[in-house]
Amino acid sequence: MVSSFMAAVASSPAIFMKNNPMKFEPQQTIELTSMFYQGTSIHPYQIYVDALEGHILIDHFRHSLCMMLANLAYESAKSRKLTNKSNEWELLRHIRNASSHNNIFNFRRNEPKYPAYWRNLVIDDAQKGTDNLLYGTICFGKFMETAELLWLLKDIEDGISP
Repeated sequence: MVSSFMAAVASSPAIFMKNNPMKFEPQQTIELTSMFYQGTSIHPYQIYVDALEGHILIDHFRHSLCMMLANLAYESAKSRKLTNKSNEWELLRHIRNASSHNNIFNFRRNEPKYPAYWRNLVIDDAQKGTDNLLYGTICFGKFMETAELLWLLKDIEDGISP
């Protein structure tokens, strides 16, 4: 998961640098296959143009990747019964929930239930629901950034690895 995330982040200069470093051409396509339906293609030059025109922003791109990684990492660990009630897992659970709510913290009235913190990132469990200061706040870009997610996952992995 993290390797795919890193590959996607590393590809960002191809789309966001003004000098078209990948030399995308208007007619170029990348074919996407399908097992059950007609395949489709994407047009990297159009994606590049959309980025140049400001329709795709690099911060939004990175934050979208973070949201996908947070969701996938948490759900993958959950399906393997690797999660626990530690402060770090609770923090990741809330980050995953924010990721699933368009990158915005959205607490139910009895949430957060447990302490959720890691290093200098804290979600106050004494403030519930809409009274929580983070309610309605953007997660990636305001509460934390790309590197924090990677370090959090690394610390969690170190804690669960044999």
